[in-house]
Amino acid sequence: MLIKLAFRNVKRQFSCYAIYFITVTLTITMIFAVNNIIQSDIMSSLLVAYFDGVKDILTGLTGLLALIMAFVLGYATNFLLKKRKKEFALYLVMGMNRRNIIGIFMFETALTFIFALGAGILLGLLFYQALMGIFTSYMELEYTLSGYSPVALLYTIVIVCAVFLLSSAASAGYLKFEKISRLLN
Repeated sequence: MLIKLAFRNVKRQFSCYAIYFITVTLTITMIFAVNNIIQSDIMSSLLVAYFDGVKDILTGLTGLLALIMAFVLGYATNFLLKKRKKEFALYLVMGMNRRNIIGIFMFETALTFIFALGAGILLGLLFYQALMGIFTSYMELEYTLSGYSPVALLYTIVIVCAVFLLSSAASAGYLKFEKISRLLN
């Protein structure tokens, strides 16, 4: 029953979750594209031949993107919580316990996050190909379509899921300790 309620809430709050979906998707796209560039064969051969510090710079860029994603996820989750705090207070007044409310909200955000992860990885592949095309034309190399790197995929999933879990824990803490009177105001 709670899962059914969560699906209904996502449909009903589609405009709010669409903002969440788009921001998370774009961030995942950038992280996946940069991780693929770091792991690409072309970049590896160029790094050995020219400049080894580029890999460190790109790895730092991935870390920066992860921090940006943490901020964006935290902000988007906070936006969703603030927008729906009266709804959560109503659930509490009707007798639903906090664990169920937290579960509903976590399922809603996880559902949206999973779709955003899939879309971000697909868009990341396209963005990676575009960046590699620009990069190879700048370096006057012959461009061929490159496959994705399983290592980059793994890094992206680990980074993004860690940030999502951190954001989820923060929102669960908010819902667990917020008083009904403050939710209603």
